[in-house]
Amino acid sequence: MSTVVVERSFAEPVAFEDIQALEDRGSWCLEAHGVRFLKTYFSRDRRRMICLYEAPDAESVRLAEEKAGVPFESAWATQVIPHGEPEPRGDAIVVERLLPQPFDEVAIRDAVAGGAWGLQQYGCRIAWTYLSGDGRRCLCVFGAPDAESVRQAQKRMGMPYEAAWPATIHEPLSTP
Repeated sequence: MSTVVVERSFAEPVAFEDIQALEDRGSWCLEAHGVRFLKTYFSRDRRRMICLYEAPDAESVRLAEEKAGVPFESAWATQVIPHGEPEPRGDAIVVERLLPQPFDEVAIRDAVAGGAWGLQQYGCRIAWTYLSGDGRRCLCVFGAPDAESVRQAQKRMGMPYEAAWPATIHEPLSTP
């Protein structure tokens, strides 16, 4: 099984409950394609959403989302790189990157280790990196005082990024 990232953007702010209702109505389709929801990072401005799924492959997720009528802009298999820090509870900062050359796990870990001083200076902790198969796209999840702290740390470390935004983390409700 793979972990698959689904990226969604909205021209106008949306309510999380509206997207969740679409997903709920299409849950049969996810199940039919062997797709299991893991978590969502939903931007506080309600215009960006990153969803994580466990699935046989990215194509299974694309097909399930299309058949269920849930809008998305891309779906890609990811290598999940934990950094030993706990994921923040409830809120996080998501950093989106297009990398100038392909990175692998070693390069990601080296970059994080080399910039640890910058992260500490701004009170930022990196919990996860989600790296695309081609090594050119990644998402990083941070615990931090705010998005600006993460942006400043990234600049000090010389790490390129396209966006850094505050998110609320939504995970499936556990059943007793």
